[in-house]
Amino acid sequence: MNCSDTSELFTGRHVGQWESGDMSRAVRHHSLHPGTTTGVACRPDLPQFPPVSDSVRADLWLWSTRFFKTRGLAGDACTTGKLKRNGHPLKPASPVQPGDLLEVPFVEGPGVRQISVKAVIVKRVGAPEAQACYEDLTKPEIYEALKLWQIAKQEAAKGRPTKRDRREIDKIHGFWD
Repeated sequence: MNCSDTSELFTGRHVGQWESGDMSRAVRHHSLHPGTTTGVACRPDLPQFPPVSDSVRADLWLWSTRFFKTRGLAGDACTTGKLKRNGHPLKPASPVQPGDLLEVPFVEGPGVRQISVKAVIVKRVGAPEAQACYEDLTKPEIYEALKLWQIAKQEAAKGRPTKRDRREIDKIHGFWD
């Protein structure tokens, strides 16, 4: 049943419950009908559901916008004081609202992102939908420094340079540098 099919809405148990004043039970019963899309909120003469909150927990928002792989990692980052909202440390249960300016450290290296919250979401969504919920204000120089750090980390992970690698390094730096 959808909003256009109202034949079942006021028949049988619905009418009796609605007239007797037990609206909570009628709303609860109707919202459990299979195939309903919006519950009773599609009818203006019926009570509306409460509006969605305009704030959400910080760890939940950071996880749902894909800054962290798990909500636990987001909570740990908040607990350690690495995250800041408008310059102040952010706790996991602190509310995040549109317009907040967050400082989020990179998980994959040094540096901090500057994020402006545009919208709040509770569920983890795909990357395009998640990126629509925030605006990245980080300077390009920070991303370049992060990229250089990651390249240097990969180079260091290779181990001791071979004789050929040493010759190439000497060509770049010169013999006595």
